[in-house]
Amino acid sequence: MLVSEEFAKTIADGSIYVPGPALDRLSSPGGTGLQLQHTLALARDSVGAAVYLSRYIDGEVHITQMADGPVTPAVNEWVDFRSAAHASAVGKCLLTQLDHDSRTDHFTRHKAARLTRRTITNPRALFERLDRITPDDPVYDLREYSAHTVCSAVPITIGTEAGSLALSLPYSSAGRLPAATRALARKAVPVLLTLMLAGAKLPDAGPAPGEPADPDANSSVISSTKFEQLRRLFRTPLAADSAIHAIAYSPAPGPHLVTEPGSDALYLFATAPAPTLIRDSPQLTLPHTYTTDSSAPLHPGQAELDLNANALLVFST
Repeated sequence: MLVSEEFAKTIADGSIYVPGPALDRLSSPGGTGLQLQHTLALARDSVGAAVYLSRYIDGEVHITQMADGPVTPAVNEWVDFRSAAHASAVGKCLLTQLDHDSRTDHFTRHKAARLTRRTITNPRALFERLDRITPDDPVYDLREYSAHTVCSAVPITIGTEAGSLALSLPYSSAGRLPAATRALARKAVPVLLTLMLAGAKLPDAGPAPGEPADPDANSSVISSTKFEQLRRLFRTPLAADSAIHAIAYSPAPGPHLVTEPGSDALYLFATAPAPTLIRDSPQLTLPHTYTTDSSAPLHPGQAELDLNANALLVFST
């Protein structure tokens, strides 16, 4: 599991295990969200369905991250999930993790509307159904939220925070739901591992519609706070020729930061390229690009850097 989820990789003909690119992603700025998205994408491909990570925040259901694709479409959110906890697998899985008073409070604020002919609208009947679900059981939505979709969810609990990992399938693929749910339960382990390595905290929901986004969360414009994080992480400037040679020929180059003379752009290469089967063939890893104030010092303790001395300036950890 550690190898397939990229937390570890093998060298020396598979006889030695070393840290994998997932740990590089987690250690990079903004790496928690990046690694979680990667883990969800692997879960999507393994399960063969769109997958969702959710949590219960301040009395509301929030989908914090998801992974879908052309052949694994996301569910059509025709009713806001915050108002459909009684019908969706995500919502019911979160409600199973709440006590009776918290559930009652939820349904005081959100009336259980009938969304399909299979929707349970009586809170007492729903509570009895939820009470029969053990902590290890998956929770199902069998056309209760939408007549066109079936879903399942398993709990992802960190400390006192209620969370869930869920999947959705078109009703035409309902026969795949049991096997997909078993695969989903197995994928809860790497999601939990990622969360624990990231500090045992479920990700926050994004800003509500109309609210300004957190500038530190913008991946294309770097704030002073994020720049300081980068500056602390990448401490050692390297000459361009040696750095490029090391990056090109090292079997496992670490994260590195590249700048260009006369440009305000920073290029963060967070992980090594995927291994190639052809010896000495070119390899490529795409960077995360940031924009920063060109007047900001790139190296702490060094007031100025001669950016014209090399075509590229590379920083390593």
